[in-house]
Amino acid sequence: MARSVRGASAAAAGRGVRFPSAPSDYRFLLPTLPSGDSMEECVFLHGDLEKRAYWLEDFRAPLEEVELIKAITGIGAFQMNHIWLVKMRSKDDKDALLKTGGLRVKSGFCAIIDPIQHDVTVKIHWVDFAVSNESIRQALGEFGEVLEVSNDNWTVAGFEHTISTTRVVRLKLKEGVVLEDLPHLFKIGGGTVLLVAPGRAPLCLRCHMQGHIRRDCQTHRCGVCRAFGHESQDCVRSYARVTKTALPTDDAQDNLMDAEEAGKLAPGSDAVGPNATVQATGEETADATARRQRLNERIRGVGCNRRPAGHSRIDGGRHGY
Repeated sequence: MARSVRGASAAAAGRGVRFPSAPSDYRFLLPTLPSGDSMEECVFLHGDLEKRAYWLEDFRAPLEEVELIKAITGIGAFQMNHIWLVKMRSKDDKDALLKTGGLRVKSGFCAIIDPIQHDVTVKIHWVDFAVSNESIRQALGEFGEVLEVSNDNWTVAGFEHTISTTRVVRLKLKEGVVLEDLPHLFKIGGGTVLLVAPGRAPLCLRCHMQGHIRRDCQTHRCGVCRAFGHESQDCVRSYARVTKTALPTDDAQDNLMDAEEAGKLAPGSDAVGPNATVQATGEETADATARRQRLNERIRGVGCNRRPAGHSRIDGGRHGY
């Protein structure tokens, strides 16, 4: 299953690696990555999607520049043209490559992903100010040891003294637990929150399948049973479907922000309105303005298509999607 992480999330920390050099609109599109002992000396190179196609020769100069090309014992494309699996000579060589923070390949940013998960950093959006950090620790405790919970503070001029509705959580996953086990949406403090973990598949709030966000959803929806995954002519007229009541529409769910939208309206993004000037972070670029205008259009138009509601819940036990 393909999985993508977009926008400001790409610059956040995930899988133990930070990407400070990644553009704010950098997009991740990943297959399910292998992990375990066999990956101890391996990394994945994730090229800029806009620069495809990639060839082996494209990586020569960037790897020579960081003086690590001789430390590579194996390299090849992995399922997708922009994903390349690299085996290093030793763990020290792997760490040296990870410390570069990323490469410049075909004049675009190339992320370096460690498939061995250690500490991971995630963001939780839409957290009520009354929710304590301890409550978040307890909610995520079943997935691992929560090492740190902090507020994501605003840096926008005039709001530097305020906190946002986003919490940053660093945790060490339990043995056998991977990023994909973390819920996307769950209840805490009486409200629904969105957990964004860079490097793992996002949840589509339209079809509720993993691997893409609502804007990119191409999943067919049946006009007969209203289920996703097939069209009307392919609908199996089972007894359950014939007697099933139509799924209710839910305007609240339909207007729920997905991972990309939530990330753009959090600290560290261009969340200051379509025409504002950001004095605290320097002159606004035309690209940033265009991105915000597209986001505003997306938010205004999101109510045009109504979809069924549904999300995960943490109740101190198991969870589901």
